[in-house]
Amino acid sequence: MTANEYLALTRAAAKAGEVLGARPDRVIVRASAGIIRNLQSVVQDTEYMDEGNEFDVIVILYAGDSYVKVRITDHDTNVVWVEKDGEVLEAADRPAETSQ
Repeated sequence: MTANEYLALTRAAAKAGEVLGARPDRVIVRASAGIIRNLQSVVQDTEYMDEGNEFDVIVILYAGDSYVKVRITDHDTNVVWVEKDGEVLEAADRPAETSQ
């Protein structure tokens, strides 16, 4: 696994944890095939997804009935999706609102 893959995975998990606001009791990692091959030696519960992206990571954290899903694609800083309990907070075509 390259440094960018580690960064994407840890960045997605950190962002999800920040939005969740609680200690997760379950973690799901979904990733593109190249990342999965590298992760399988480290993480036990992984899912393969093939959506045509060479670099794609989704981390879903659960705390009770609440969940947060974060997706990073193409490079380790490109957060394209943040969702909490079904509400989309940030999407690539709809950037997060900033308070002023």
